[in-house]
Amino acid sequence: MLRALSVPCPLDVPTGRTLRDRVNDPACKWFFDKSVWQKLFRMYDSSNLNGLVLVYDNPFPALVDSQTQLDTADSDDESLAYSSSLHRWILENAAAYQVAVYLKFTLDSGVDETRLCGCLRRVLESYPEFSGIVVSVNRAWDTLQNVVAVMDAVRPDAALCISPEDWPDKSAPSLPERRHGRDVLYFVPYTDKYLVDAKPDSRFRSWVLLVGAENGVADLPVANF
Repeated sequence: MLRALSVPCPLDVPTGRTLRDRVNDPACKWFFDKSVWQKLFRMYDSSNLNGLVLVYDNPFPALVDSQTQLDTADSDDESLAYSSSLHRWILENAAAYQVAVYLKFTLDSGVDETRLCGCLRRVLESYPEFSGIVVSVNRAWDTLQNVVAVMDAVRPDAALCISPEDWPDKSAPSLPERRHGRDVLYFVPYTDKYLVDAKPDSRFRSWVLLVGAENGVADLPVANF
């Protein structure tokens, strides 16, 4: 069973900014401090966790060259090399601690599907150490099947996890299917107020009934502050 810790990554590139801006931002300094990651991985030794999710809105500018970015923000070769090197170091050290690393990104409605699939293909080819991807989906279920097709073509061994931001209603979304019946996991948010409530989270329950208990993973909001 997957028991993962999610780490929000600060290298998303807002419109009008560049990757160099993010790399040089003092608020991002911790991300490039390898001692921070070493402490995190040592913590895994004494915990029951076995996974790490690197959380982005759009991770592609920090991982692949500017020609495959989803937006117009340019990344210079030096900043990209610096960011790429750090990600590879994280993946290498995670493997040493037997920690599976997943990449999470957001899939919004209206995204350029061709560019998205090109970006994802480059990442999957360039970083085979990723154990899987987590796609945060908000009303973009029709596009999701194209993402699945890229995964099955490039990394059929990689895990696919869906993090739904909307909720099933009378017209439940069309769930994606992988080739050869491969599993799809669902990281379903479990509202924090229900953690101390005798009643289960009704939204979580709706998703579990839709995808099956064996495919549902509770996404719990936990912070150290």
